[in-house]
This record gives sequence, structure tokens and C-alpha cells, in this order.
Amino acid sequence: MHLMHAFTPDGTPLGNVSAEAWTREPKDYKPKAKRCSSERRMQIKRKPFEEKETYRWLTTSQHCAEVKEHCPKTQFVMLADRESDITEVLEYCRSQDQFDWVIRIDGSRVLNKEKFRDRTVAIREELTNRKSLYQKTLDVRGRTAWGSEGLKHRPGKADRSARDVTVSVHSGEVTLNDPRAGHYDGVIVNAVLVRETKPNGKDDPIECLMLTSLPVKTRKQVDFVLEYYLMRWMIELFFKVLKSGCKIESRRFEHIDRFLPSLAIYMIIAWRSLYICRVSRKHSDASCEKVYSEAEWKSAWQVVRKSRPPRKPPTLLEITKAVAELGGCIDRKNTGPPGPQSMWLGLQAMHIMATCWMAFGPGADRRCVKQRGDGRKTFHPKNRASRSPVDVMVLPYSLQTYIC
Repeated sequence: MHLMHAFTPDGTPLGNVSAEAWTREPKDYKPKAKRCSSERRMQIKRKPFEEKETYRWLTTSQHCAEVKEHCPKTQFVMLADRESDITEVLEYCRSQDQFDWVIRIDGSRVLNKEKFRDRTVAIREELTNRKSLYQKTLDVRGRTAWGSEGLKHRPGKADRSARDVTVSVHSGEVTLNDPRAGHYDGVIVNAVLVRETKPNGKDDPIECLMLTSLPVKTRKQVDFVLEYYLMRWMIELFFKVLKSGCKIESRRFEHIDRFLPSLAIYMIIAWRSLYICRVSRKHSDASCEKVYSEAEWKSAWQVVRKSRPPRKPPTLLEITKAVAELGGCIDRKNTGPPGPQSMWLGLQAMHIMATCWMAFGPGADRRCVKQRGDGRKTFHPKNRASRSPVDVMVLPYSLQTYIC
């Protein structure tokens, strides 16, 4: 599945904008050309771009332009990783003015030549020779490599120790070489290079090279580009919730038509779990009723706090921490806001408690109860339709507020 998700600049998820799911053809066990060989490269080069899997990056960019038409007053910035470093995608993004974009590249691109015999200059070399805008110190977290031996040596996969690094930031306008036949003018884009000034020799040096349509002349403009691209990591957290929390890869169906509806529902659930984490940090002092229903926050309060719910609704962060405790989070003084893992477990427990709260707990509708002649109380079948809260609460993770 190729997904485009909308986030605010502070990392709050707004929902899935577009999603494309497909299945690969069964493996053909006929002899094939070796990977990275010249024969294999020629086969890929001769294949039409519309038939490649990378074509989805172009369709995603087109979807972004379609969504922009419905929100003309909102600034859209499309963020993409190194997999989208495709000439056709760059050309389309440059040809439109509906949305801005920031695309990370691996640094193998070269500048456009005026003459064929001119020396080939890589974009990394060109930006490094330019005067840096500023330097800053970054706190780099450690990382343990996973996967096969071939994957561990790829950029972004190798082992890395936690350390403080000093990086220099370079930016400017460059003209990239267009590898397609007949395109000699090149591609004019803005580029930002963040590189470690003094590598320690043991770990791979920190380096990030990005192409963008945003201005990069001043330090403030470059900081905006870096802050925007850092938000791209939120899509990785979304997939973590979808895979590890919802266990979407463990759902086995006989046909794809049965899997797609399940995938659509779990995508909403994954968004809901991540949304509560982020919005509780940004609007921690807001009323909890902005996100939770009355049955949800009251039942969670009574179970976790072991006391009657207060008359005034608590803050949003307070109830979110209570829900996270249902998922195994330990609320200490120095503990930060809960993460998505404890939230998706706590939301499951809260859903069950809220359903019981509305069905036969303090939130039950007394008008649905009828007195029998023997003194016993039963639910009146004619009035059952009026108990709309019970029918609404059967939605997973209390999505009734966000489903239209």
C-alpha cells in the first residue's frame, strides 16, 4: 500500500488523503539477469514508466494537487523520502504551483553540463564547496542494524552509536542533469545539504540532502525546510501503529476484496490512536470532551482513579494518561506524554468499559427499562431504538465523532 497522510506542522495527524493498494505478480522462476548488472539495468530502463511500481509516486503527487483544489487557502507541502527521487516526479512537481514539496535524495545526482566534455560534478560536491549558512549541534540517537548483511550496509540501515554531532548547513539553487534522452536543459531546483563536519571514523557520517520548491536563501527559510522534513517521520509512526498495533499483516483472507475493507477500517483506527497522542500534547489543557465522549472519560476515570468522576470534565492530557494506564503505561512524575503503543491498548479497554457504562452502567438510559409484574426489570423492545448511544458505541475505538 502506498499512502499519503496529512499532518499539521506540529505533527498532529489529520487523516489519510489517498491510499493505493496493489498486489505483485507471482514469482517467475525463470533465469533472470543478476541484480545491479548492466543487463538488469537495461531491462529496467526499457520498461515504460507507467508499468513500474515507482509510478505510484507520480500519482500520489497528482492526488496532492487534486486535494489542494478543495483547500485553496491552505499551504500544502508534500514530503517524500529517497524512494521518490525520480526525474518524472521532480518534473511534475516543478511544473505546478498548487503545492510545495521537499524530497530527499541519496546524493548520486550530478549537475547539468553545458558541454559534453566538461567535468562531472556531483550535487554534494557543489553544495559542500559553497559557504555554509550556519552550524548547529544535533543529538543523534543510537541505532541497531537489522535485516540481511546486504541491507545493513545501505544508507540509514547500519549500526550507529548515540552521540552529539556538529553539522554544517549548505543551500542554494542548482541545475540537475536530466538523464532522459532528449532533455538537455536540466532541472532547476533548490537544494539543502546537512552534513557532519568532523566524522568520528567509526559511524557513518550524518548527511541529509534535500530538494525543495521552498526558498532557501536565509537561515530562517532553511530552518523551515528542515522542520518540515522532520515531520516526515510521523508517517513511520503511523505505519508502526498499523502494523504492530492493529496487526494488519497478520490478517489473512482468501481474496483481496475481503482484505481491503478490513484495511480501510484499521487505517482509521491507527489514525485515531496516533491522533489522540499528538493532540493531547499540543492541547493538553483543553477539555477532554473535545475528544472523548462522556461515557469514555467517566468510565476510564472511575476504573483508573478508583473514585467517582468529577462534575467538571478533566483536561485532555489527564484523561489520555488514564487511558494509557489501561494499556500498561506507568504514570510517574518524570514520565512524558504516552506513546501510541500504550494508547492503542488502552483504547481497546476503554471501548469495552464505555460500552458497559452505556448499556447497564450509570450511563444507561432509564427510559428503556420497563417494570414487569413480578418486580423484575427488563429492557423495553420498542424503546431500544431510542438508545442511540449504545448503537454508536459499537464502533471500534469510539470513532463516532470522526465518521461522517
